[in-house]
Amino acid sequence: MKIQEWKWKAKELIRTSRPPIMLVALVLTTVGWLFALLEQRIGATPFYIDLSAVEAMDVEHMFGVDYSHMTPFSQVLTLAFQIMTNIMGFGFVRHCLNVHRGAPAGLSDLFSGFEYPGKVIGMWLLKGVMLVIFTALLIVPGVIAGYAWSMSRRVLCDHPDWSPARCMLESRMLMRGHKWELFKLHLSFLGWFFLIGLIPAFAVFVNPYLGLTESGFYRDLLGDSAPWTPEEPTDDDQPPKDDQPPKEE
Repeated sequence: MKIQEWKWKAKELIRTSRPPIMLVALVLTTVGWLFALLEQRIGATPFYIDLSAVEAMDVEHMFGVDYSHMTPFSQVLTLAFQIMTNIMGFGFVRHCLNVHRGAPAGLSDLFSGFEYPGKVIGMWLLKGVMLVIFTALLIVPGVIAGYAWSMSRRVLCDHPDWSPARCMLESRMLMRGHKWELFKLHLSFLGWFFLIGLIPAFAVFVNPYLGLTESGFYRDLLGDSAPWTPEEPTDDDQPPKDDQPPKEE
């Protein structure tokens, strides 16, 4: 089983990546927190936490739902935040894949999804609708479908010219016979997920750890073991030198 190998490689890359991948994760997490804070300030979410009840340890009244303060403007703004978060989340997936391959990687990867936002958003919406349909039938088919399409973002990273539907189909084909393996990989992170629930700041470490581990899983599905190498320029790409006249046709 390669789970330990993927996790070991992920931890090694966390230590050696430049810029530090934890810094990239910190930027992404901070943006997510800011969006969540703004949503609460503008009344875009019906859920609230009563701090006075928390201080009094009144569990019954700690959390609540209030739709009275929600407005159409706040809902539109929330949708914009969700789209931004999804596009930057796609960029983080690309960053993890670049780091794992040894390709050039940096903070700009977070915004790479803005090169083709329609496809990133389209995939997000298509997967969401399909998962709702499958989950409405039964929970288990919804989980299976989620794992079948789990590599869609990485497929889109490698094939930005493909449509969201084609990326999801390719992911489903790649995951045939490997869903249980990915499920076991996620089970190995269960303790980390609980820790994030208690201390959200740990996401700055766990997200790169999981993202790089899943990148190793994806590369094994492809048989992509070779490190990234820059393309060698051809003779036609080289400008003529000053001491040599250009070639005559």
